[in-house]
Amino acid sequence: MDISPATIGAVSAAVVVPLFFALMRNVDTLKHSSDSEKTLEELSEEYGRWETASSLLFIVFAAMIGFLLWKGLGILSAWHMSYFEKSIYLIPQPAVIWGFPALFLAIFLSSIPMHYLYLLLLGKQRYAEYTEYGNQKSGVDSWKLLRYMGYVFIPVCLAFTFLAFDSYVRVTSSSFIVNRFFSVGEVEYSFREIEAVELIKSFRAPNGNIVRRSHYIIGFSDGTHYNFHKSMNDLDFGQQEQVAEYVSQMSSLNITIVDPYP
Repeated sequence: MDISPATIGAVSAAVVVPLFFALMRNVDTLKHSSDSEKTLEELSEEYGRWETASSLLFIVFAAMIGFLLWKGLGILSAWHMSYFEKSIYLIPQPAVIWGFPALFLAIFLSSIPMHYLYLLLLGKQRYAEYTEYGNQKSGVDSWKLLRYMGYVFIPVCLAFTFLAFDSYVRVTSSSFIVNRFFSVGEVEYSFREIEAVELIKSFRAPNGNIVRRSHYIIGFSDGTHYNFHKSMNDLDFGQQEQVAEYVSQMSSLNITIVDPYP
């Protein structure tokens, strides 16, 4: 059964956030200095149930925001690729890749609706005490931590999103075009520069196990290759086969069967 990015975001929010706070408690610049007249026990008695409710609401907001970001990034990617010149085959990144920036941004952005909701429900003074309770309990200045999270998460997520938008494979009537994830810009190979089209039927996995999972590899004259198994794409074997047969026909190469572990 497939797990939706919303579910992944909800579970991750429940696991990652407490762990992250626990780690940040040891960072001196983030430690909280209490100036409240109320003790932690007094604050806990008054706001403990609010904290429990906030944990559930945070998971809900993280799931909703993560899902919207995931869908939105997918739509933007499709719109971006609609402006490419006509291709016989266009192979984008799989939809699941948008789950990474959506997840981390959702965890960060969920604090915004939580802030305004609790400010509305508690009022300014009680909300300040509720925040103080959370700071005392975690030992971390939550707003300072949130700011530092933004410094880290937002640039990383934006960089990842840019690389994902700029990563795809296009097959045209005259060439095979690869735009790899950790590169900027396309590398175009004419069909004359394709040296091999291989059907791999078995391989040894990094853990030493023999895997029989058929996939194709396109080899180029510069010594690089495009591996349909190791590259991120949504193509099943039948779709890989269509692309490989077209490339084989256009490059006048026979498809070589490689089965080292029959």
